Amino acid sequence: TTRPGTAERWAPDLVERQFIAERPDALWVADVTYVPTLEGFLYLAIVLDVYSHLVVGWAMAGRLASRLVLQALEVAYAERGPRAVIHHSDHGSEYTAIAFGTRCTKLGVRPSMGSVGDCYDNAMAVKFFLHIGM
Repeated sequence: TTRPGTAERWAPDLVERQFIAERPDALWVADVTYVPTLEGFLYLAIVLDVYSHLVVGWAMAGRLASRLVLQALEVAYAERGPRAVIHHSDHGSEYTAIAFGTRCTKLGVRPSMGSVGDCYDNAMAVKFFLHIGM
């Protein structure tokens, strides 16, 4: 479920549905899904490397907030230490939060966002969740 964030903080679409990378850590895609449990929802944020198709960062929480996607980004960055990686996501409020944009700037990560309401603009992340049964 995507709650669109503030339009003023939307990043440009640097990917334009071209989910191709010529090297590891050139392009990451990210998304959030939820897992129903007996105690409510558990939210899972992932960061996938387009080149290797590996999950390079992830985080889970009982609440959907920008901190969740920040943790997934931090894990990916700590593991991989990329230079000028593009981080592609949807327009969810977690990704348009000021804290997320600020952290991307500090890490040298280039945010990218597809169009609103179109699953094809983040198809690789959506496909990953379908593959694991989400």
